[in-house]
Amino acid sequence: MRDLLLISDLHLGSHLKPRSRGEYVHLAIRLEEILPQFLDHYARDGRWQLVVNGDFIDFWNIEIGEAKEDPEQVAVQRLHAVLDAYPRVEDALISFLDAGNSIVFVAGNHDAEFLYPAVCRAMADRLMSGGDPDGEALTTTGVTVLDEVEAGTVRFVPWFVRDGGAWIEHGHLFDPACSTHAQLSPTRGGRLVKSVAEVATRRFTNRMPEIDYDAADKFSTMDYVRWAVARGWRFMVRVLFLYLRMVGGMLALWARGGRVDKAGRAAHEERLAKVAKNAGLQMSALMALQNMAPPPSSASVGGVLSVTALDLALSALTPVLLTPL
Repeated sequence: MRDLLLISDLHLGSHLKPRSRGEYVHLAIRLEEILPQFLDHYARDGRWQLVVNGDFIDFWNIEIGEAKEDPEQVAVQRLHAVLDAYPRVEDALISFLDAGNSIVFVAGNHDAEFLYPAVCRAMADRLMSGGDPDGEALTTTGVTVLDEVEAGTVRFVPWFVRDGGAWIEHGHLFDPACSTHAQLSPTRGGRLVKSVAEVATRRFTNRMPEIDYDAADKFSTMDYVRWAVARGWRFMVRVLFLYLRMVGGMLALWARGGRVDKAGRAAHEERLAKVAKNAGLQMSALMALQNMAPPPSSASVGGVLSVTALDLALSALTPVLLTPL
């Protein structure tokens, strides 16, 4: 019997982009120091089941590889770059497993690339002694009950895990900007379906290191405007260009792949039934939980407009435009 150890949202690799702010580099250095100490401390006392509850790696912020390449292989390349950038973290994870503990990675929105089988195999091969020759690290439905995870092994879960009365999931499915449709069928044409938040990060935030990393959590629309105006008109033009590019990417996401296709929905529902069976849950219970989540922002033009604050701009301009001259 192993005790449960839970961590999340470490965002390893968030500094691996051409234009990176100093705090990202500082955070990377701190994680390289603190996480091994954390794992070594617990590994000395008992046996543990470590659950990494999403966003262990920040694939959104990693600018390595070309978009025209095979997306799964690009994700593998980025994974190796992250582990190479944190050698002490990798060594600590290996030692943690060798001590008879186990690790479960729950997919988050920033590391949905763990839904690619090749990424899971690459991670397992680097962490597990002897790798994962039987390919058990990831199944289409994933491990759902922690008692099923053997000592010294790594497993990857697309949605949730259970431990007694505890239900563990990353939670991004309940954030419209960060979620996608049919999460158990995450790819279309071999590519992961993006959320509008990922489009915003890749098309705007990663190109704008001048902005605070937590601006999205604390800035209002007017805060963004004042921030841009304070830096002069040239900077404002650049911000406007990147903003419009971001909005275009979000609308393209809605038009091209934001709505659920029949094949994707069918695959999702088939895997949902397997998850219910593996977890010992009624299908109706999982359906009810799934239906609690709001639709993704990419499902409608209105959802996209609300994320970009264009809905507020349009609501303010409409009375002016409709006022008789």
